[in-house]
Amino acid sequence: MEYYNTITKKHYTFHELREAHEDLRVIAFTETFTVKDWNPNFVEVTIEGYEDPGRGKKAVRDGVQVKDGKYYDKYKIVDKTDDEKKDEDNRQLNNALQDRDNKLLKCDWTQLPDTALSAEKVVEFKEYRKLLRDITKDSNWPWTHKWPSEPKSKE
Repeated sequence: MEYYNTITKKHYTFHELREAHEDLRVIAFTETFTVKDWNPNFVEVTIEGYEDPGRGKKAVRDGVQVKDGKYYDKYKIVDKTDDEKKDEDNRQLNNALQDRDNKLLKCDWTQLPDTALSAEKVVEFKEYRKLLRDITKDSNWPWTHKWPSEPKSKE
């Protein structure tokens, strides 16, 4: 929950309110003692989720709006900075590499010399593992690649 000063147009968390206003001596607002009871210039702001703005974009707070007598945060979609885009790409790459490495680890046992798999299954897993290693060459990597299907270990 956040709180909004309708005069100064500033947002606060409860912790920030307590730090900024010495006269606020409660540990929380309740149904019987609300932020408006404490200070009529403040309202509760409901934070609603918003759709993922997509690659290279971000949602930034753009004030508040009133719907059915309640205050809600309002957001607008803007372009990320070049540094933010680079960070986003690095996070996506690291996550995709971790997923790929986990898929490889999950089937490492299929390539051991004492595996109980048939020779055909060993070859299937060998081909699958090669596809996983080569997926980084996909032109859509790491954003919209399609993972290869893992073979079944049981025949």
